Amino acid sequence: MANLEQAFDQFLSIHMEYAAHSILSNSDEYKQLISECNDTFVELVSLLPQECKLILQNYDTSTTLLQCIAETLMYKQGLKDGMNLNKLSGESRR
Repeated sequence: MANLEQAFDQFLSIHMEYAAHSILSNSDEYKQLISECNDTFVELVSLLPQECKLILQNYDTSTTLLQCIAETLMYKQGLKDGMNLNKLSGESRR
C-alpha cells in the first residue's frame, strides 16, 4: 500500500507541476500578480537590515510551503470527490 501511495503522490506532483506551468503561465492575471509580489518582496528585502533579511526569507519559504501543502490537500480532496461523484452517477444509471 505504501508503494501505491508513493506512486500516487509522485503522480500528483508531476500533474500539479504541469498544471502550474501550462495553466498559470497562460494567465495574464497570474503573471501580473506574481510580478507585483516579486517586485514588492525584492523592494522590502532591499530596505531591511541584513539580520532581518534572513527572517523574511525564512517566513516567505514557510508560507510558500504551507500553500503547497494546502493546494495538494485540496487537489487530493477534489480527486476523491470527483471519484465519488463518478461512482454515484454510475450507480444512478443502473
